Amino acid sequence: MIDRGELARKGGRLVVREGPRRVLVLEAGGRVFALDDRCPHQGYPLSQGAVDGRACALTCDWHNWVFDLATGKCLAGGDNVRTYPVREEGGSVRIDLTEDPAALRAAAMEDLGEAFGKRGYGRMARGVARLALLGADPLDAVRMAVLRSCGRLERGTTHAHAAAADWVALFLGSEGLEDRLICLVEALDHMALDALRRPERPSPKPGPGPWDAEAFLAAVEARDGEAAGSLVAAGLAGGMRYGDAAPVLARAALAHYNDFGHGLIYVVKSGQLAAALDDPAVDGALAAAAARSLCLATREDLLPGFGRLPGAAEDLGSRPPGGAPLAEDVPPGLGVDGALDWLAGRWGDHDPASLHLALLRAAGLNMLRFDLARQDATDNPVSDNVDWLDFTHAVTFANAVRRACGEWGAGLWPAGLAQMACFVGRNRAYLDESVSLDDWDVGDVGSFRARTRARLLDHGEGLPIFSAHLLKTSLAVFEEADRAGPGTTSRILHAALNRFLSSPLKRKRPRRTAHQAIALVSRDFV
Repeated sequence: MIDRGELARKGGRLVVREGPRRVLVLEAGGRVFALDDRCPHQGYPLSQGAVDGRACALTCDWHNWVFDLATGKCLAGGDNVRTYPVREEGGSVRIDLTEDPAALRAAAMEDLGEAFGKRGYGRMARGVARLALLGADPLDAVRMAVLRSCGRLERGTTHAHAAAADWVALFLGSEGLEDRLICLVEALDHMALDALRRPERPSPKPGPGPWDAEAFLAAVEARDGEAAGSLVAAGLAGGMRYGDAAPVLARAALAHYNDFGHGLIYVVKSGQLAAALDDPAVDGALAAAAARSLCLATREDLLPGFGRLPGAAEDLGSRPPGGAPLAEDVPPGLGVDGALDWLAGRWGDHDPASLHLALLRAAGLNMLRFDLARQDATDNPVSDNVDWLDFTHAVTFANAVRRACGEWGAGLWPAGLAQMACFVGRNRAYLDESVSLDDWDVGDVGSFRARTRARLLDHGEGLPIFSAHLLKTSLAVFEEADRAGPGTTSRILHAALNRFLSSPLKRKRPRRTAHQAIALVSRDFV
């Protein structure tokens, strides 16, 4: 209780301390208001701000954020400030400081949604922190972000959702609030950027019939996004979860060399994210986005360099695999056709898991020996626009293949391994054979992983797409190395990651872009 006379003697503003809280009580326009004294932006005392009695607004002098005194709504700036009910009784003022956890959680989620819509990184961090400190499930922030982003993405699933799966995995393996906060805010930031200023797209309407896997595969093959979306919507309306649709989505992803393997990576990562968030609405959003992305994906098997891929995958699928373990490496120097021939010659004798391990090891060696001069080239043809990500994708794709085949059926091995062979064969043309495994051996794996994790949590990258590639490559290497066990494969993968993290990642290529633009458009002016 505050004496109204004392409030007047203090110039119409008074700060009351209640435990760790500082509550500002002030009079403006003949009314009394109570609100947090700390500005929600950076904690500057609002008691030192300027009050507009007519507008019943308060301006923080630090960054000119303006707050409505009655509601706490931020009129210019970002986060809203918390207000408290006030009741005047005679010459006294009573302030209700009662906690209402449900109301506070709802307010935090509303504010977080506003921050997400504007991609306010700091504001999202404060919002997730509020959820955690209120005892709410901080993964609710990621659920909100998935639901608000998926419908705004013209081409369906993006790196943001794949990275969100890895950030959530890192979150679940972290203990300190600070580390856990970083993981979730990074996931939100990437989804917020991809959805920023994009209109909400109409949700697909369920078709007249039930979910039909074969009809869905035919619709994707025909690039009929409307039909594919309607089939997914029908399945979801019937109670289908993402995990139910995932085996079919994986088949569609592997039917072609979709987006150089991104099709399968997105399906697998969306499955991981759906499992972690465990929400039917999130399942629906992720499944619809996956269907749209598969219908719009580029099909690299239609390019001349990968023309043998469909036939090679079909050949493997027509023959049963062997069961013997493989004790050899993929020979060096093989191109795409040679790598496919190598795989076909061993399929009938050796088990798919052994073949996967050999191709993974080859992909790791390629990544270790990527010729850095390739990413600095400026006068090369477009077909030779090669950089680190062509090599890291081979490893992350291998991780997706193993996960998909292990979770959704051995029938995916033929196409998955054939596409891994394409990665290995294609990348062998861009190697620096002078790079030595010994030069990049990490030694103590535990220490290397600890340093890598610390870097991921304070990466310093401006655009989320770059931190996403650092993250997904690191986690894929750790997972595949653990699966392979101590030995050569683990050593190669860790060394390749070490070189990748230690090397410059060129983020923009003005000269190459200009050179190729002139080469292309100049043909119109001959």
